Amino acid sequence: MVYYNIEDIPEDALRTFRSTFSDLKITTISDIVHIITTLDDLDEETISMGDEFIYGKSLEISDYKFIGGLYENFDERTPILEIEKLNKFNKNPYSPNILLLGGARSGKDTMAEILNQEFGLSYTSSSQAAADIFIYDELKDKYGYKSPEECFEDRVNHRAEWYNMICDYNKNDRARLAKDILNKSDAYIGMRDREEIEECVRQGLFDLIIWVDASKRVSPEDKSSFNIDMSCADIIIENNSDFDTFKKKVINFGKFLYN
Repeated sequence: MVYYNIEDIPEDALRTFRSTFSDLKITTISDIVHIITTLDDLDEETISMGDEFIYGKSLEISDYKFIGGLYENFDERTPILEIEKLNKFNKNPYSPNILLLGGARSGKDTMAEILNQEFGLSYTSSSQAAADIFIYDELKDKYGYKSPEECFEDRVNHRAEWYNMICDYNKNDRARLAKDILNKSDAYIGMRDREEIEECVRQGLFDLIIWVDASKRVSPEDKSSFNIDMSCADIIIENNSDFDTFKKKVINFGKFLYN
């Protein structure tokens, strides 16, 4: 997406850029574009503006690619910035297909990150995939979202609405979103509907279903948007202690799974 004003940039992307150049004052799009275009040894990219293309430089930081350029029009040079969310988690043909379950803040995303860092597991959360595929387009006008990332970050305020939208997306095939995710990733993170799980099992989509249990430290979720429990899983990984203990469990599990 192309941006002309710094106020429209997704918060996570702006925070990522500012943390990399923390010694520089960054208050406008012009500041960001100036930093990018004056850096050496960066790849040249094009920014699409309808039928026009602007040449600029691209810089990858963490999960984002920032492309900065100047649009020349009637002796004026307007700084413009394109930001792309990178997909660094490419599907590994040697990895089993995994479904990671658990309530909010249980640690399932953390487990996926550890397995990615230590063993190369690729993964996609159900919420991020749904935002990218259809929810952002359906909700952007209703809530004024500027990007799929902003829509994704606000999901905690609309759990039941998201749950119903995903169920509707899957109404003709309960495994539809899961198959979309598994086309690109080894793991699906955060399925919330029992019928969806049962249909995925019936179609044989997952080799292993894991539940991350944090029931001793996190309150249970509202059943209006979460109708599953640990009985849906093949394996349960407990996460009721500290991070180091949980990480050790996940790494030991990964060694067993991948070695």
